[in-house]
Amino acid sequence: YLVANKENLLFIFWFVVITIFILKNLIIGVIAYFEGKLLLRLSFNNANRLYKYYLSRPYIFHLLTNNSIIARNIVVENQSIKLSISNYLYLFKEFFILLGIFLILIFADYRITIILTFIFSLIAVGYYMLIKNDLNFKSKQQQEIRGLQFKFVSEAFGSIKDILILLKEDYILKIFKEKNKIFENNHFFLHIT
Repeated sequence: YLVANKENLLFIFWFVVITIFILKNLIIGVIAYFEGKLLLRLSFNNANRLYKYYLSRPYIFHLLTNNSIIARNIVVENQSIKLSISNYLYLFKEFFILLGIFLILIFADYRITIILTFIFSLIAVGYYMLIKNDLNFKSKQQQEIRGLQFKFVSEAFGSIKDILILLKEDYILKIFKEKNKIFENNHFFLHIT
């Protein structure tokens, strides 16, 4: 009788674990689907609005504005906005997961949970204060360099005949590589912080 009871408990335990695992993955899949649809719709609508905006500007605006800036705003900056929104959604999801863990820990031992929450909050605030200036600087620099990259690519291939005739390929490549290195280093920093 005891062996059968242990087998039943083990079966129930594994059934509950597998069910929770399947439900968790279904919920994550549904959230990912709706998040993707939201980002798709936002990016699509934003690009269309920007394109319409630039098409409706007067001719003098286009004479005074570099075409690579317009193209960058429509294509590259739109994707940056999409990535930023995606990061905020990720932060929102993580907040609710952390809240759930916090509530479970509060019920387990509220004193230790409050002490650990205070310590981790101090560490998080300290980390943010430590990187805040670098983060702002590198974000602004990232946007400027992304614009310069787009400008260099547009100008280089727009005047490829002159570059080839004047043998300026190495010079143009050197400038692009310098800016691209800064861009990628900033991207790495922004990714890990």
